[in-house]
Amino acid sequence: HSACSFFADPDQDSESVSPFWSPQANPFIIECHIDHDAEPVSGQCISLKDLACHHQFVQTADGAASIQLSSKICSLQLKLTGDLDAGKPFRFSLNVPGPLNLQHKLHSIACLSTLIKHREFNRSCAKTPPKKIAHADLLYAFDLAAIGLSQRQIAQKLYGVRAVFDGWDEASDHIRSNTRRLIKKGQDLIRRGASAVFPSP
Repeated sequence: HSACSFFADPDQDSESVSPFWSPQANPFIIECHIDHDAEPVSGQCISLKDLACHHQFVQTADGAASIQLSSKICSLQLKLTGDLDAGKPFRFSLNVPGPLNLQHKLHSIACLSTLIKHREFNRSCAKTPPKKIAHADLLYAFDLAAIGLSQRQIAQKLYGVRAVFDGWDEASDHIRSNTRRLIKKGQDLIRRGASAVFPSP
């Protein structure tokens, strides 16, 4: 999908993936320009090796470059112009187009400021994780439906044969209802794509 500009290592599991999004899809992305003209001055440069977070740098075939800074608390993506030597301290300027998405950009800038100042993200940087929207059972139900399993077969894989036997045709019908709901939510998530994960302007 065009919303996802790069996906690192497709063999990783869903807990470990590091997708790189386009700024059009993810309003939290910060656009930066690397400043090569100024001499590095102490306190005015950032050194990636000094930050207590994982960083991943990618450059796609069209020449676009991005860096992702992530920890268990926060993940922050920067879109870059200018050549970056990730092993050396560097200065940068920010490009913050408006008026759309300013609140999201400001949140990301505040988190970047926290990271630079304290060398790590704090709890104020956390955003609602996509896992709450695209949790494992929902995606599993969608995948099973896509390969042709019936709702009852899907329910058995999700909840177990005994749970389906007890809760499929009973008065509450809760197992059948939950299974239908998961499949529908999965279909809606895939249909909406990145817009289901990121906030609208």
